[in-house]
Amino acid sequence: MADILDYIDWRGDLSFESAQFNSVDNLIFSALSYINFSTYVSQDFSNPISFRELLPAFKTKTKSQEQELGLFINKKTFDLFFKAAESKRYGGCLIQAHVQILDAESETQFSATSFTFGHKQHCIAYRGTDDSILGWKEDFNMSFMETIPSQIEALNYFEKACKALRGTFILVGHSKGGNLAIYTGLQCNVKDKKRIAKIYSNDAPGFLKKTIESKNFTEIKERISSFIPEFSIIGLLLNHTIPSQIVESSQTGMMSHDPFSWQVRGPAFVPSGKLNKKSSIIDTTLKNWLSSLDTRTREQFIDSFFEAFLATKVSTLTELSVNWLKHSATILKTLHLADSKTKETIMKSLHSLLMSYIDVKLSKK
Repeated sequence: MADILDYIDWRGDLSFESAQFNSVDNLIFSALSYINFSTYVSQDFSNPISFRELLPAFKTKTKSQEQELGLFINKKTFDLFFKAAESKRYGGCLIQAHVQILDAESETQFSATSFTFGHKQHCIAYRGTDDSILGWKEDFNMSFMETIPSQIEALNYFEKACKALRGTFILVGHSKGGNLAIYTGLQCNVKDKKRIAKIYSNDAPGFLKKTIESKNFTEIKERISSFIPEFSIIGLLLNHTIPSQIVESSQTGMMSHDPFSWQVRGPAFVPSGKLNKKSSIIDTTLKNWLSSLDTRTREQFIDSFFEAFLATKVSTLTELSVNWLKHSATILKTLHLADSKTKETIMKSLHSLLMSYIDVKLSKK
């Protein structure tokens, strides 16, 4: 089995001029967007630095940098950067405009990085959900908000890139990052839209129906490629613009979300015949459940649960996992002390979820 690290071993000696940008390159840039480059890369487009120039600084990475990736981002992400920086294909790529926003008041978790390669070709990689509880809250907000703050930030970032850089753009992202890439392509102005060569979405959640039913979608859909692993939950959430191509993964269950588990053959992913049956059941259950709840109930349910998480006084999933039993007790106590209306909303929502699951299981027999 081969992954994105093996891909660099195979094709790292090929420049982008001799072998054009492909779906595997997309996943590599998407994975690299999870690295915090802020110490070394400016937030604007005025001072780009190449992978090769940046390599010495990252060779002395500390354990805290790895820990910053959190529970779910593969620690091999740094190895990916090292291997890329030492290759002909990526070594000369320029990194610039690395932006990170984490704002509790607006419930925003956003990050984007621009990579320049070849002749005036730019790849904007939008980061997916990180280790912050705030980031996960923003993800869940998608179930009742037509537009989340990070989508606005993604569009603003692209507009700045179009003003600062000449050439064409490829928009990519993994998890929520893929959603941001598609949203940007849908909502940007006509002039900027013409400069988008391709959009790649990797196991990313979709949108509320109103968003994908807009006329903007027809103008961009032919340039969108969407990929999900055999077992996908996040990549099936909500409503999607186009069918996704299913990719073989070396992992099972939720671990299939990890980009390093996606199987590669040459310049492409290894296709899989079909979606995992359990994944399909979970997807149908969640869709039926959400459709049974009105927008206000979804919002109240999600807000109540995350208020309980905030009562633990931790800000990341890593911190939450350090003393899970203690934090679990705090979460349960907070939910128990909630007012009667909140409890009623939670119980009705959970009951609806259970009934949706039972209905789907019975229908699959």
